[in-house]
Amino acid sequence: RTETAVAGSNYVALAGGNLHACVTDPDGHAHCAGTNVRSQLGIAGGNRNTFTLVTNALAFDSLDAGLDRTCGITSAHELYC
Repeated sequence: RTETAVAGSNYVALAGGNLHACVTDPDGHAHCAGTNVRSQLGIAGGNRNTFTLVTNALAFDSLDAGLDRTCGITSAHELYC
């Protein structure tokens, strides 16, 4: 298996869960990819093969992903899951 960087990406942090992962960009915006059968990506719709912006309205300081949820703490110290 060969690993390659995502062209044009500049991600800061990674949170990996069960069949999904989320990253933050330098502005703190979350992008998620993977299985979305239980809405663990925070994005409406089905599975995503590429990292997709969740929202640009929130900036996250940290993310944590588990079995079927991803949660983050914003720069305003609010928790979102």
